[in-house]
Amino acid sequence: MTNIIKFKKRTKSKHELYSNALDRVCKSIKPNMNKDEVTNTAIRMAYYSIMIVNTCKPYEASYKELHKYFDIAQMAKGALSILTYKELQQGFPIEKEYDGEKFGMMDYFYTVDELKGFDSDMRIGDKINEILWEYYNKKIMKLNSKLAVIMSQINRMEGKKGISEQVFEDMGIDTYTMKSDGELVRNKRKPNLRLITPS
Repeated sequence: MTNIIKFKKRTKSKHELYSNALDRVCKSIKPNMNKDEVTNTAIRMAYYSIMIVNTCKPYEASYKELHKYFDIAQMAKGALSILTYKELQQGFPIEKEYDGEKFGMMDYFYTVDELKGFDSDMRIGDKINEILWEYYNKKIMKLNSKLAVIMSQINRMEGKKGISEQVFEDMGIDTYTMKSDGELVRNKRKPNLRLITPS
């Protein structure tokens, strides 16, 4: 007779697991941590915060949840900002893809070239946004795009336009909405140029 091992089915989503892990990291913070402990904690805090935002579903989230995700994304950026560039590379390595120039995309070489001006032993600090936009790591890139979606959804719930709709309107590009029956309807936009008639 053979023993059959039965595995319990995971009942929590990855999103919940990352949330619980972030909670444990936050509770583990204590005063008088040494430099290595601070760095390790910041990397773990940033990782779990990024993964919470990356696994969230902003189109299904409530207004309160969207603000929570926005705050968590800011916490991730705050944790990353206390790292040095070298520590950032250790915790979130640059993707090893080298053919970006061929396709007009970011790649390893692009990131290295863009970040040459940064001292690898200095704290990232207030340069965090500049570095994250030029940093080729898929988790960080997804964080940036999710953050844009979250901010757009918050704007829409406040009765404003989403980020992309506002950019298209400012550029004079028409946008369309697809109705549930499949019909496309052109959205009305305010003209961005005023017509001046000679008197």
